[in-house]
Amino acid sequence: MNLTKYFKMLTIFLTVILCLGLWNPQPASAQPQLRLKLKPEFYDIEVKNVGGTYVILTFKSRHTVIPLVAMGETLEQVKIKSDEGTIVFLHPENMTASSITSFLGGYKTNHQIIEKNLKPDTKYYFSFIGRREDDKPVLPLVGKTFTTLKRQVGFQFNTIEMIDDSDDLSDGEFKFGFFVYNMYASGSPPPLVNLQTPPLSQGAGAEHSIGSGENLNINLIENLSTDLRYFKIEATAIDDDDDGLGFWESFGILLGTGIFIPVTAGEGGIGVGVNPHAGHGDESFAEWGTAEQNIIIQNLTNMSEGESYAEQEEYQIPFIMHADPPSSDLEFKIHGQVNISYQ
Repeated sequence: MNLTKYFKMLTIFLTVILCLGLWNPQPASAQPQLRLKLKPEFYDIEVKNVGGTYVILTFKSRHTVIPLVAMGETLEQVKIKSDEGTIVFLHPENMTASSITSFLGGYKTNHQIIEKNLKPDTKYYFSFIGRREDDKPVLPLVGKTFTTLKRQVGFQFNTIEMIDDSDDLSDGEFKFGFFVYNMYASGSPPPLVNLQTPPLSQGAGAEHSIGSGENLNINLIENLSTDLRYFKIEATAIDDDDDGLGFWESFGILLGTGIFIPVTAGEGGIGVGVNPHAGHGDESFAEWGTAEQNIIIQNLTNMSEGESYAEQEEYQIPFIMHADPPSSDLEFKIHGQVNISYQ
């Protein structure tokens, strides 16, 4: 085949291809470009378990990595930045204790992070950066969230121990009030908890008859869902010493103590329950005293023995409150406990 005949056949072949539309040449600028897309290093992030003071996070990495974790209550606290080409935390002070555990654990692809001593009922942000075993860059994970459980505080008043009922010839006739306040509330705040025995539902004249050296089991409980940590507990006992009460005596007690005892008390004992902030006092018709106790709750995980963190963060604070007013012979103790749990 001579050269002229070869080029003639090639021309016919190309013409056929163009006519059939099998070849559509495009300029280089119109041809698709190859783009590299980095996959996230960290994936399958799961809040495995969360309590009131702890969280367990599990996740995976595409390469063998040592992850570092930052955690905070705002997104700003867990942001990242580039420092001479290296990804670091903008606020390194928010890097968690679990980062040290991760560093000591070496390079892995399956990871578990345990953070303890957190605040209850709080939304937390967290971010991951890391170091690959081959020193190649790691695409970070920024701004994931979880929320810890709410704290439940149960105030439990179990037993009244009457040391001295202040009555020489008979048992005392008592009403008791149990109050819980925010420790740092100013003035005379309303109580967060207000329990009385006998309850007001039994009538204005209902009283407990208790003699010196006797105990009375009451088992009064009230639960609060609260993020408060500082509480003041008061327990007030008032002993009915008189069957009758005049108007001016009643009015004087109301002004002096805030306790209103109506003039009809002579027909049925002390006519109302015990009021908050009563303090102590001694009049011809009644004696009363108040025991006080401060309670501080810690945002700590390892507060008790248990196989799980959920068991360890729940605990009890027992207390014995002692009232020995200087103005009277009345003396008593209140035995109880504060129960801390999370829901």
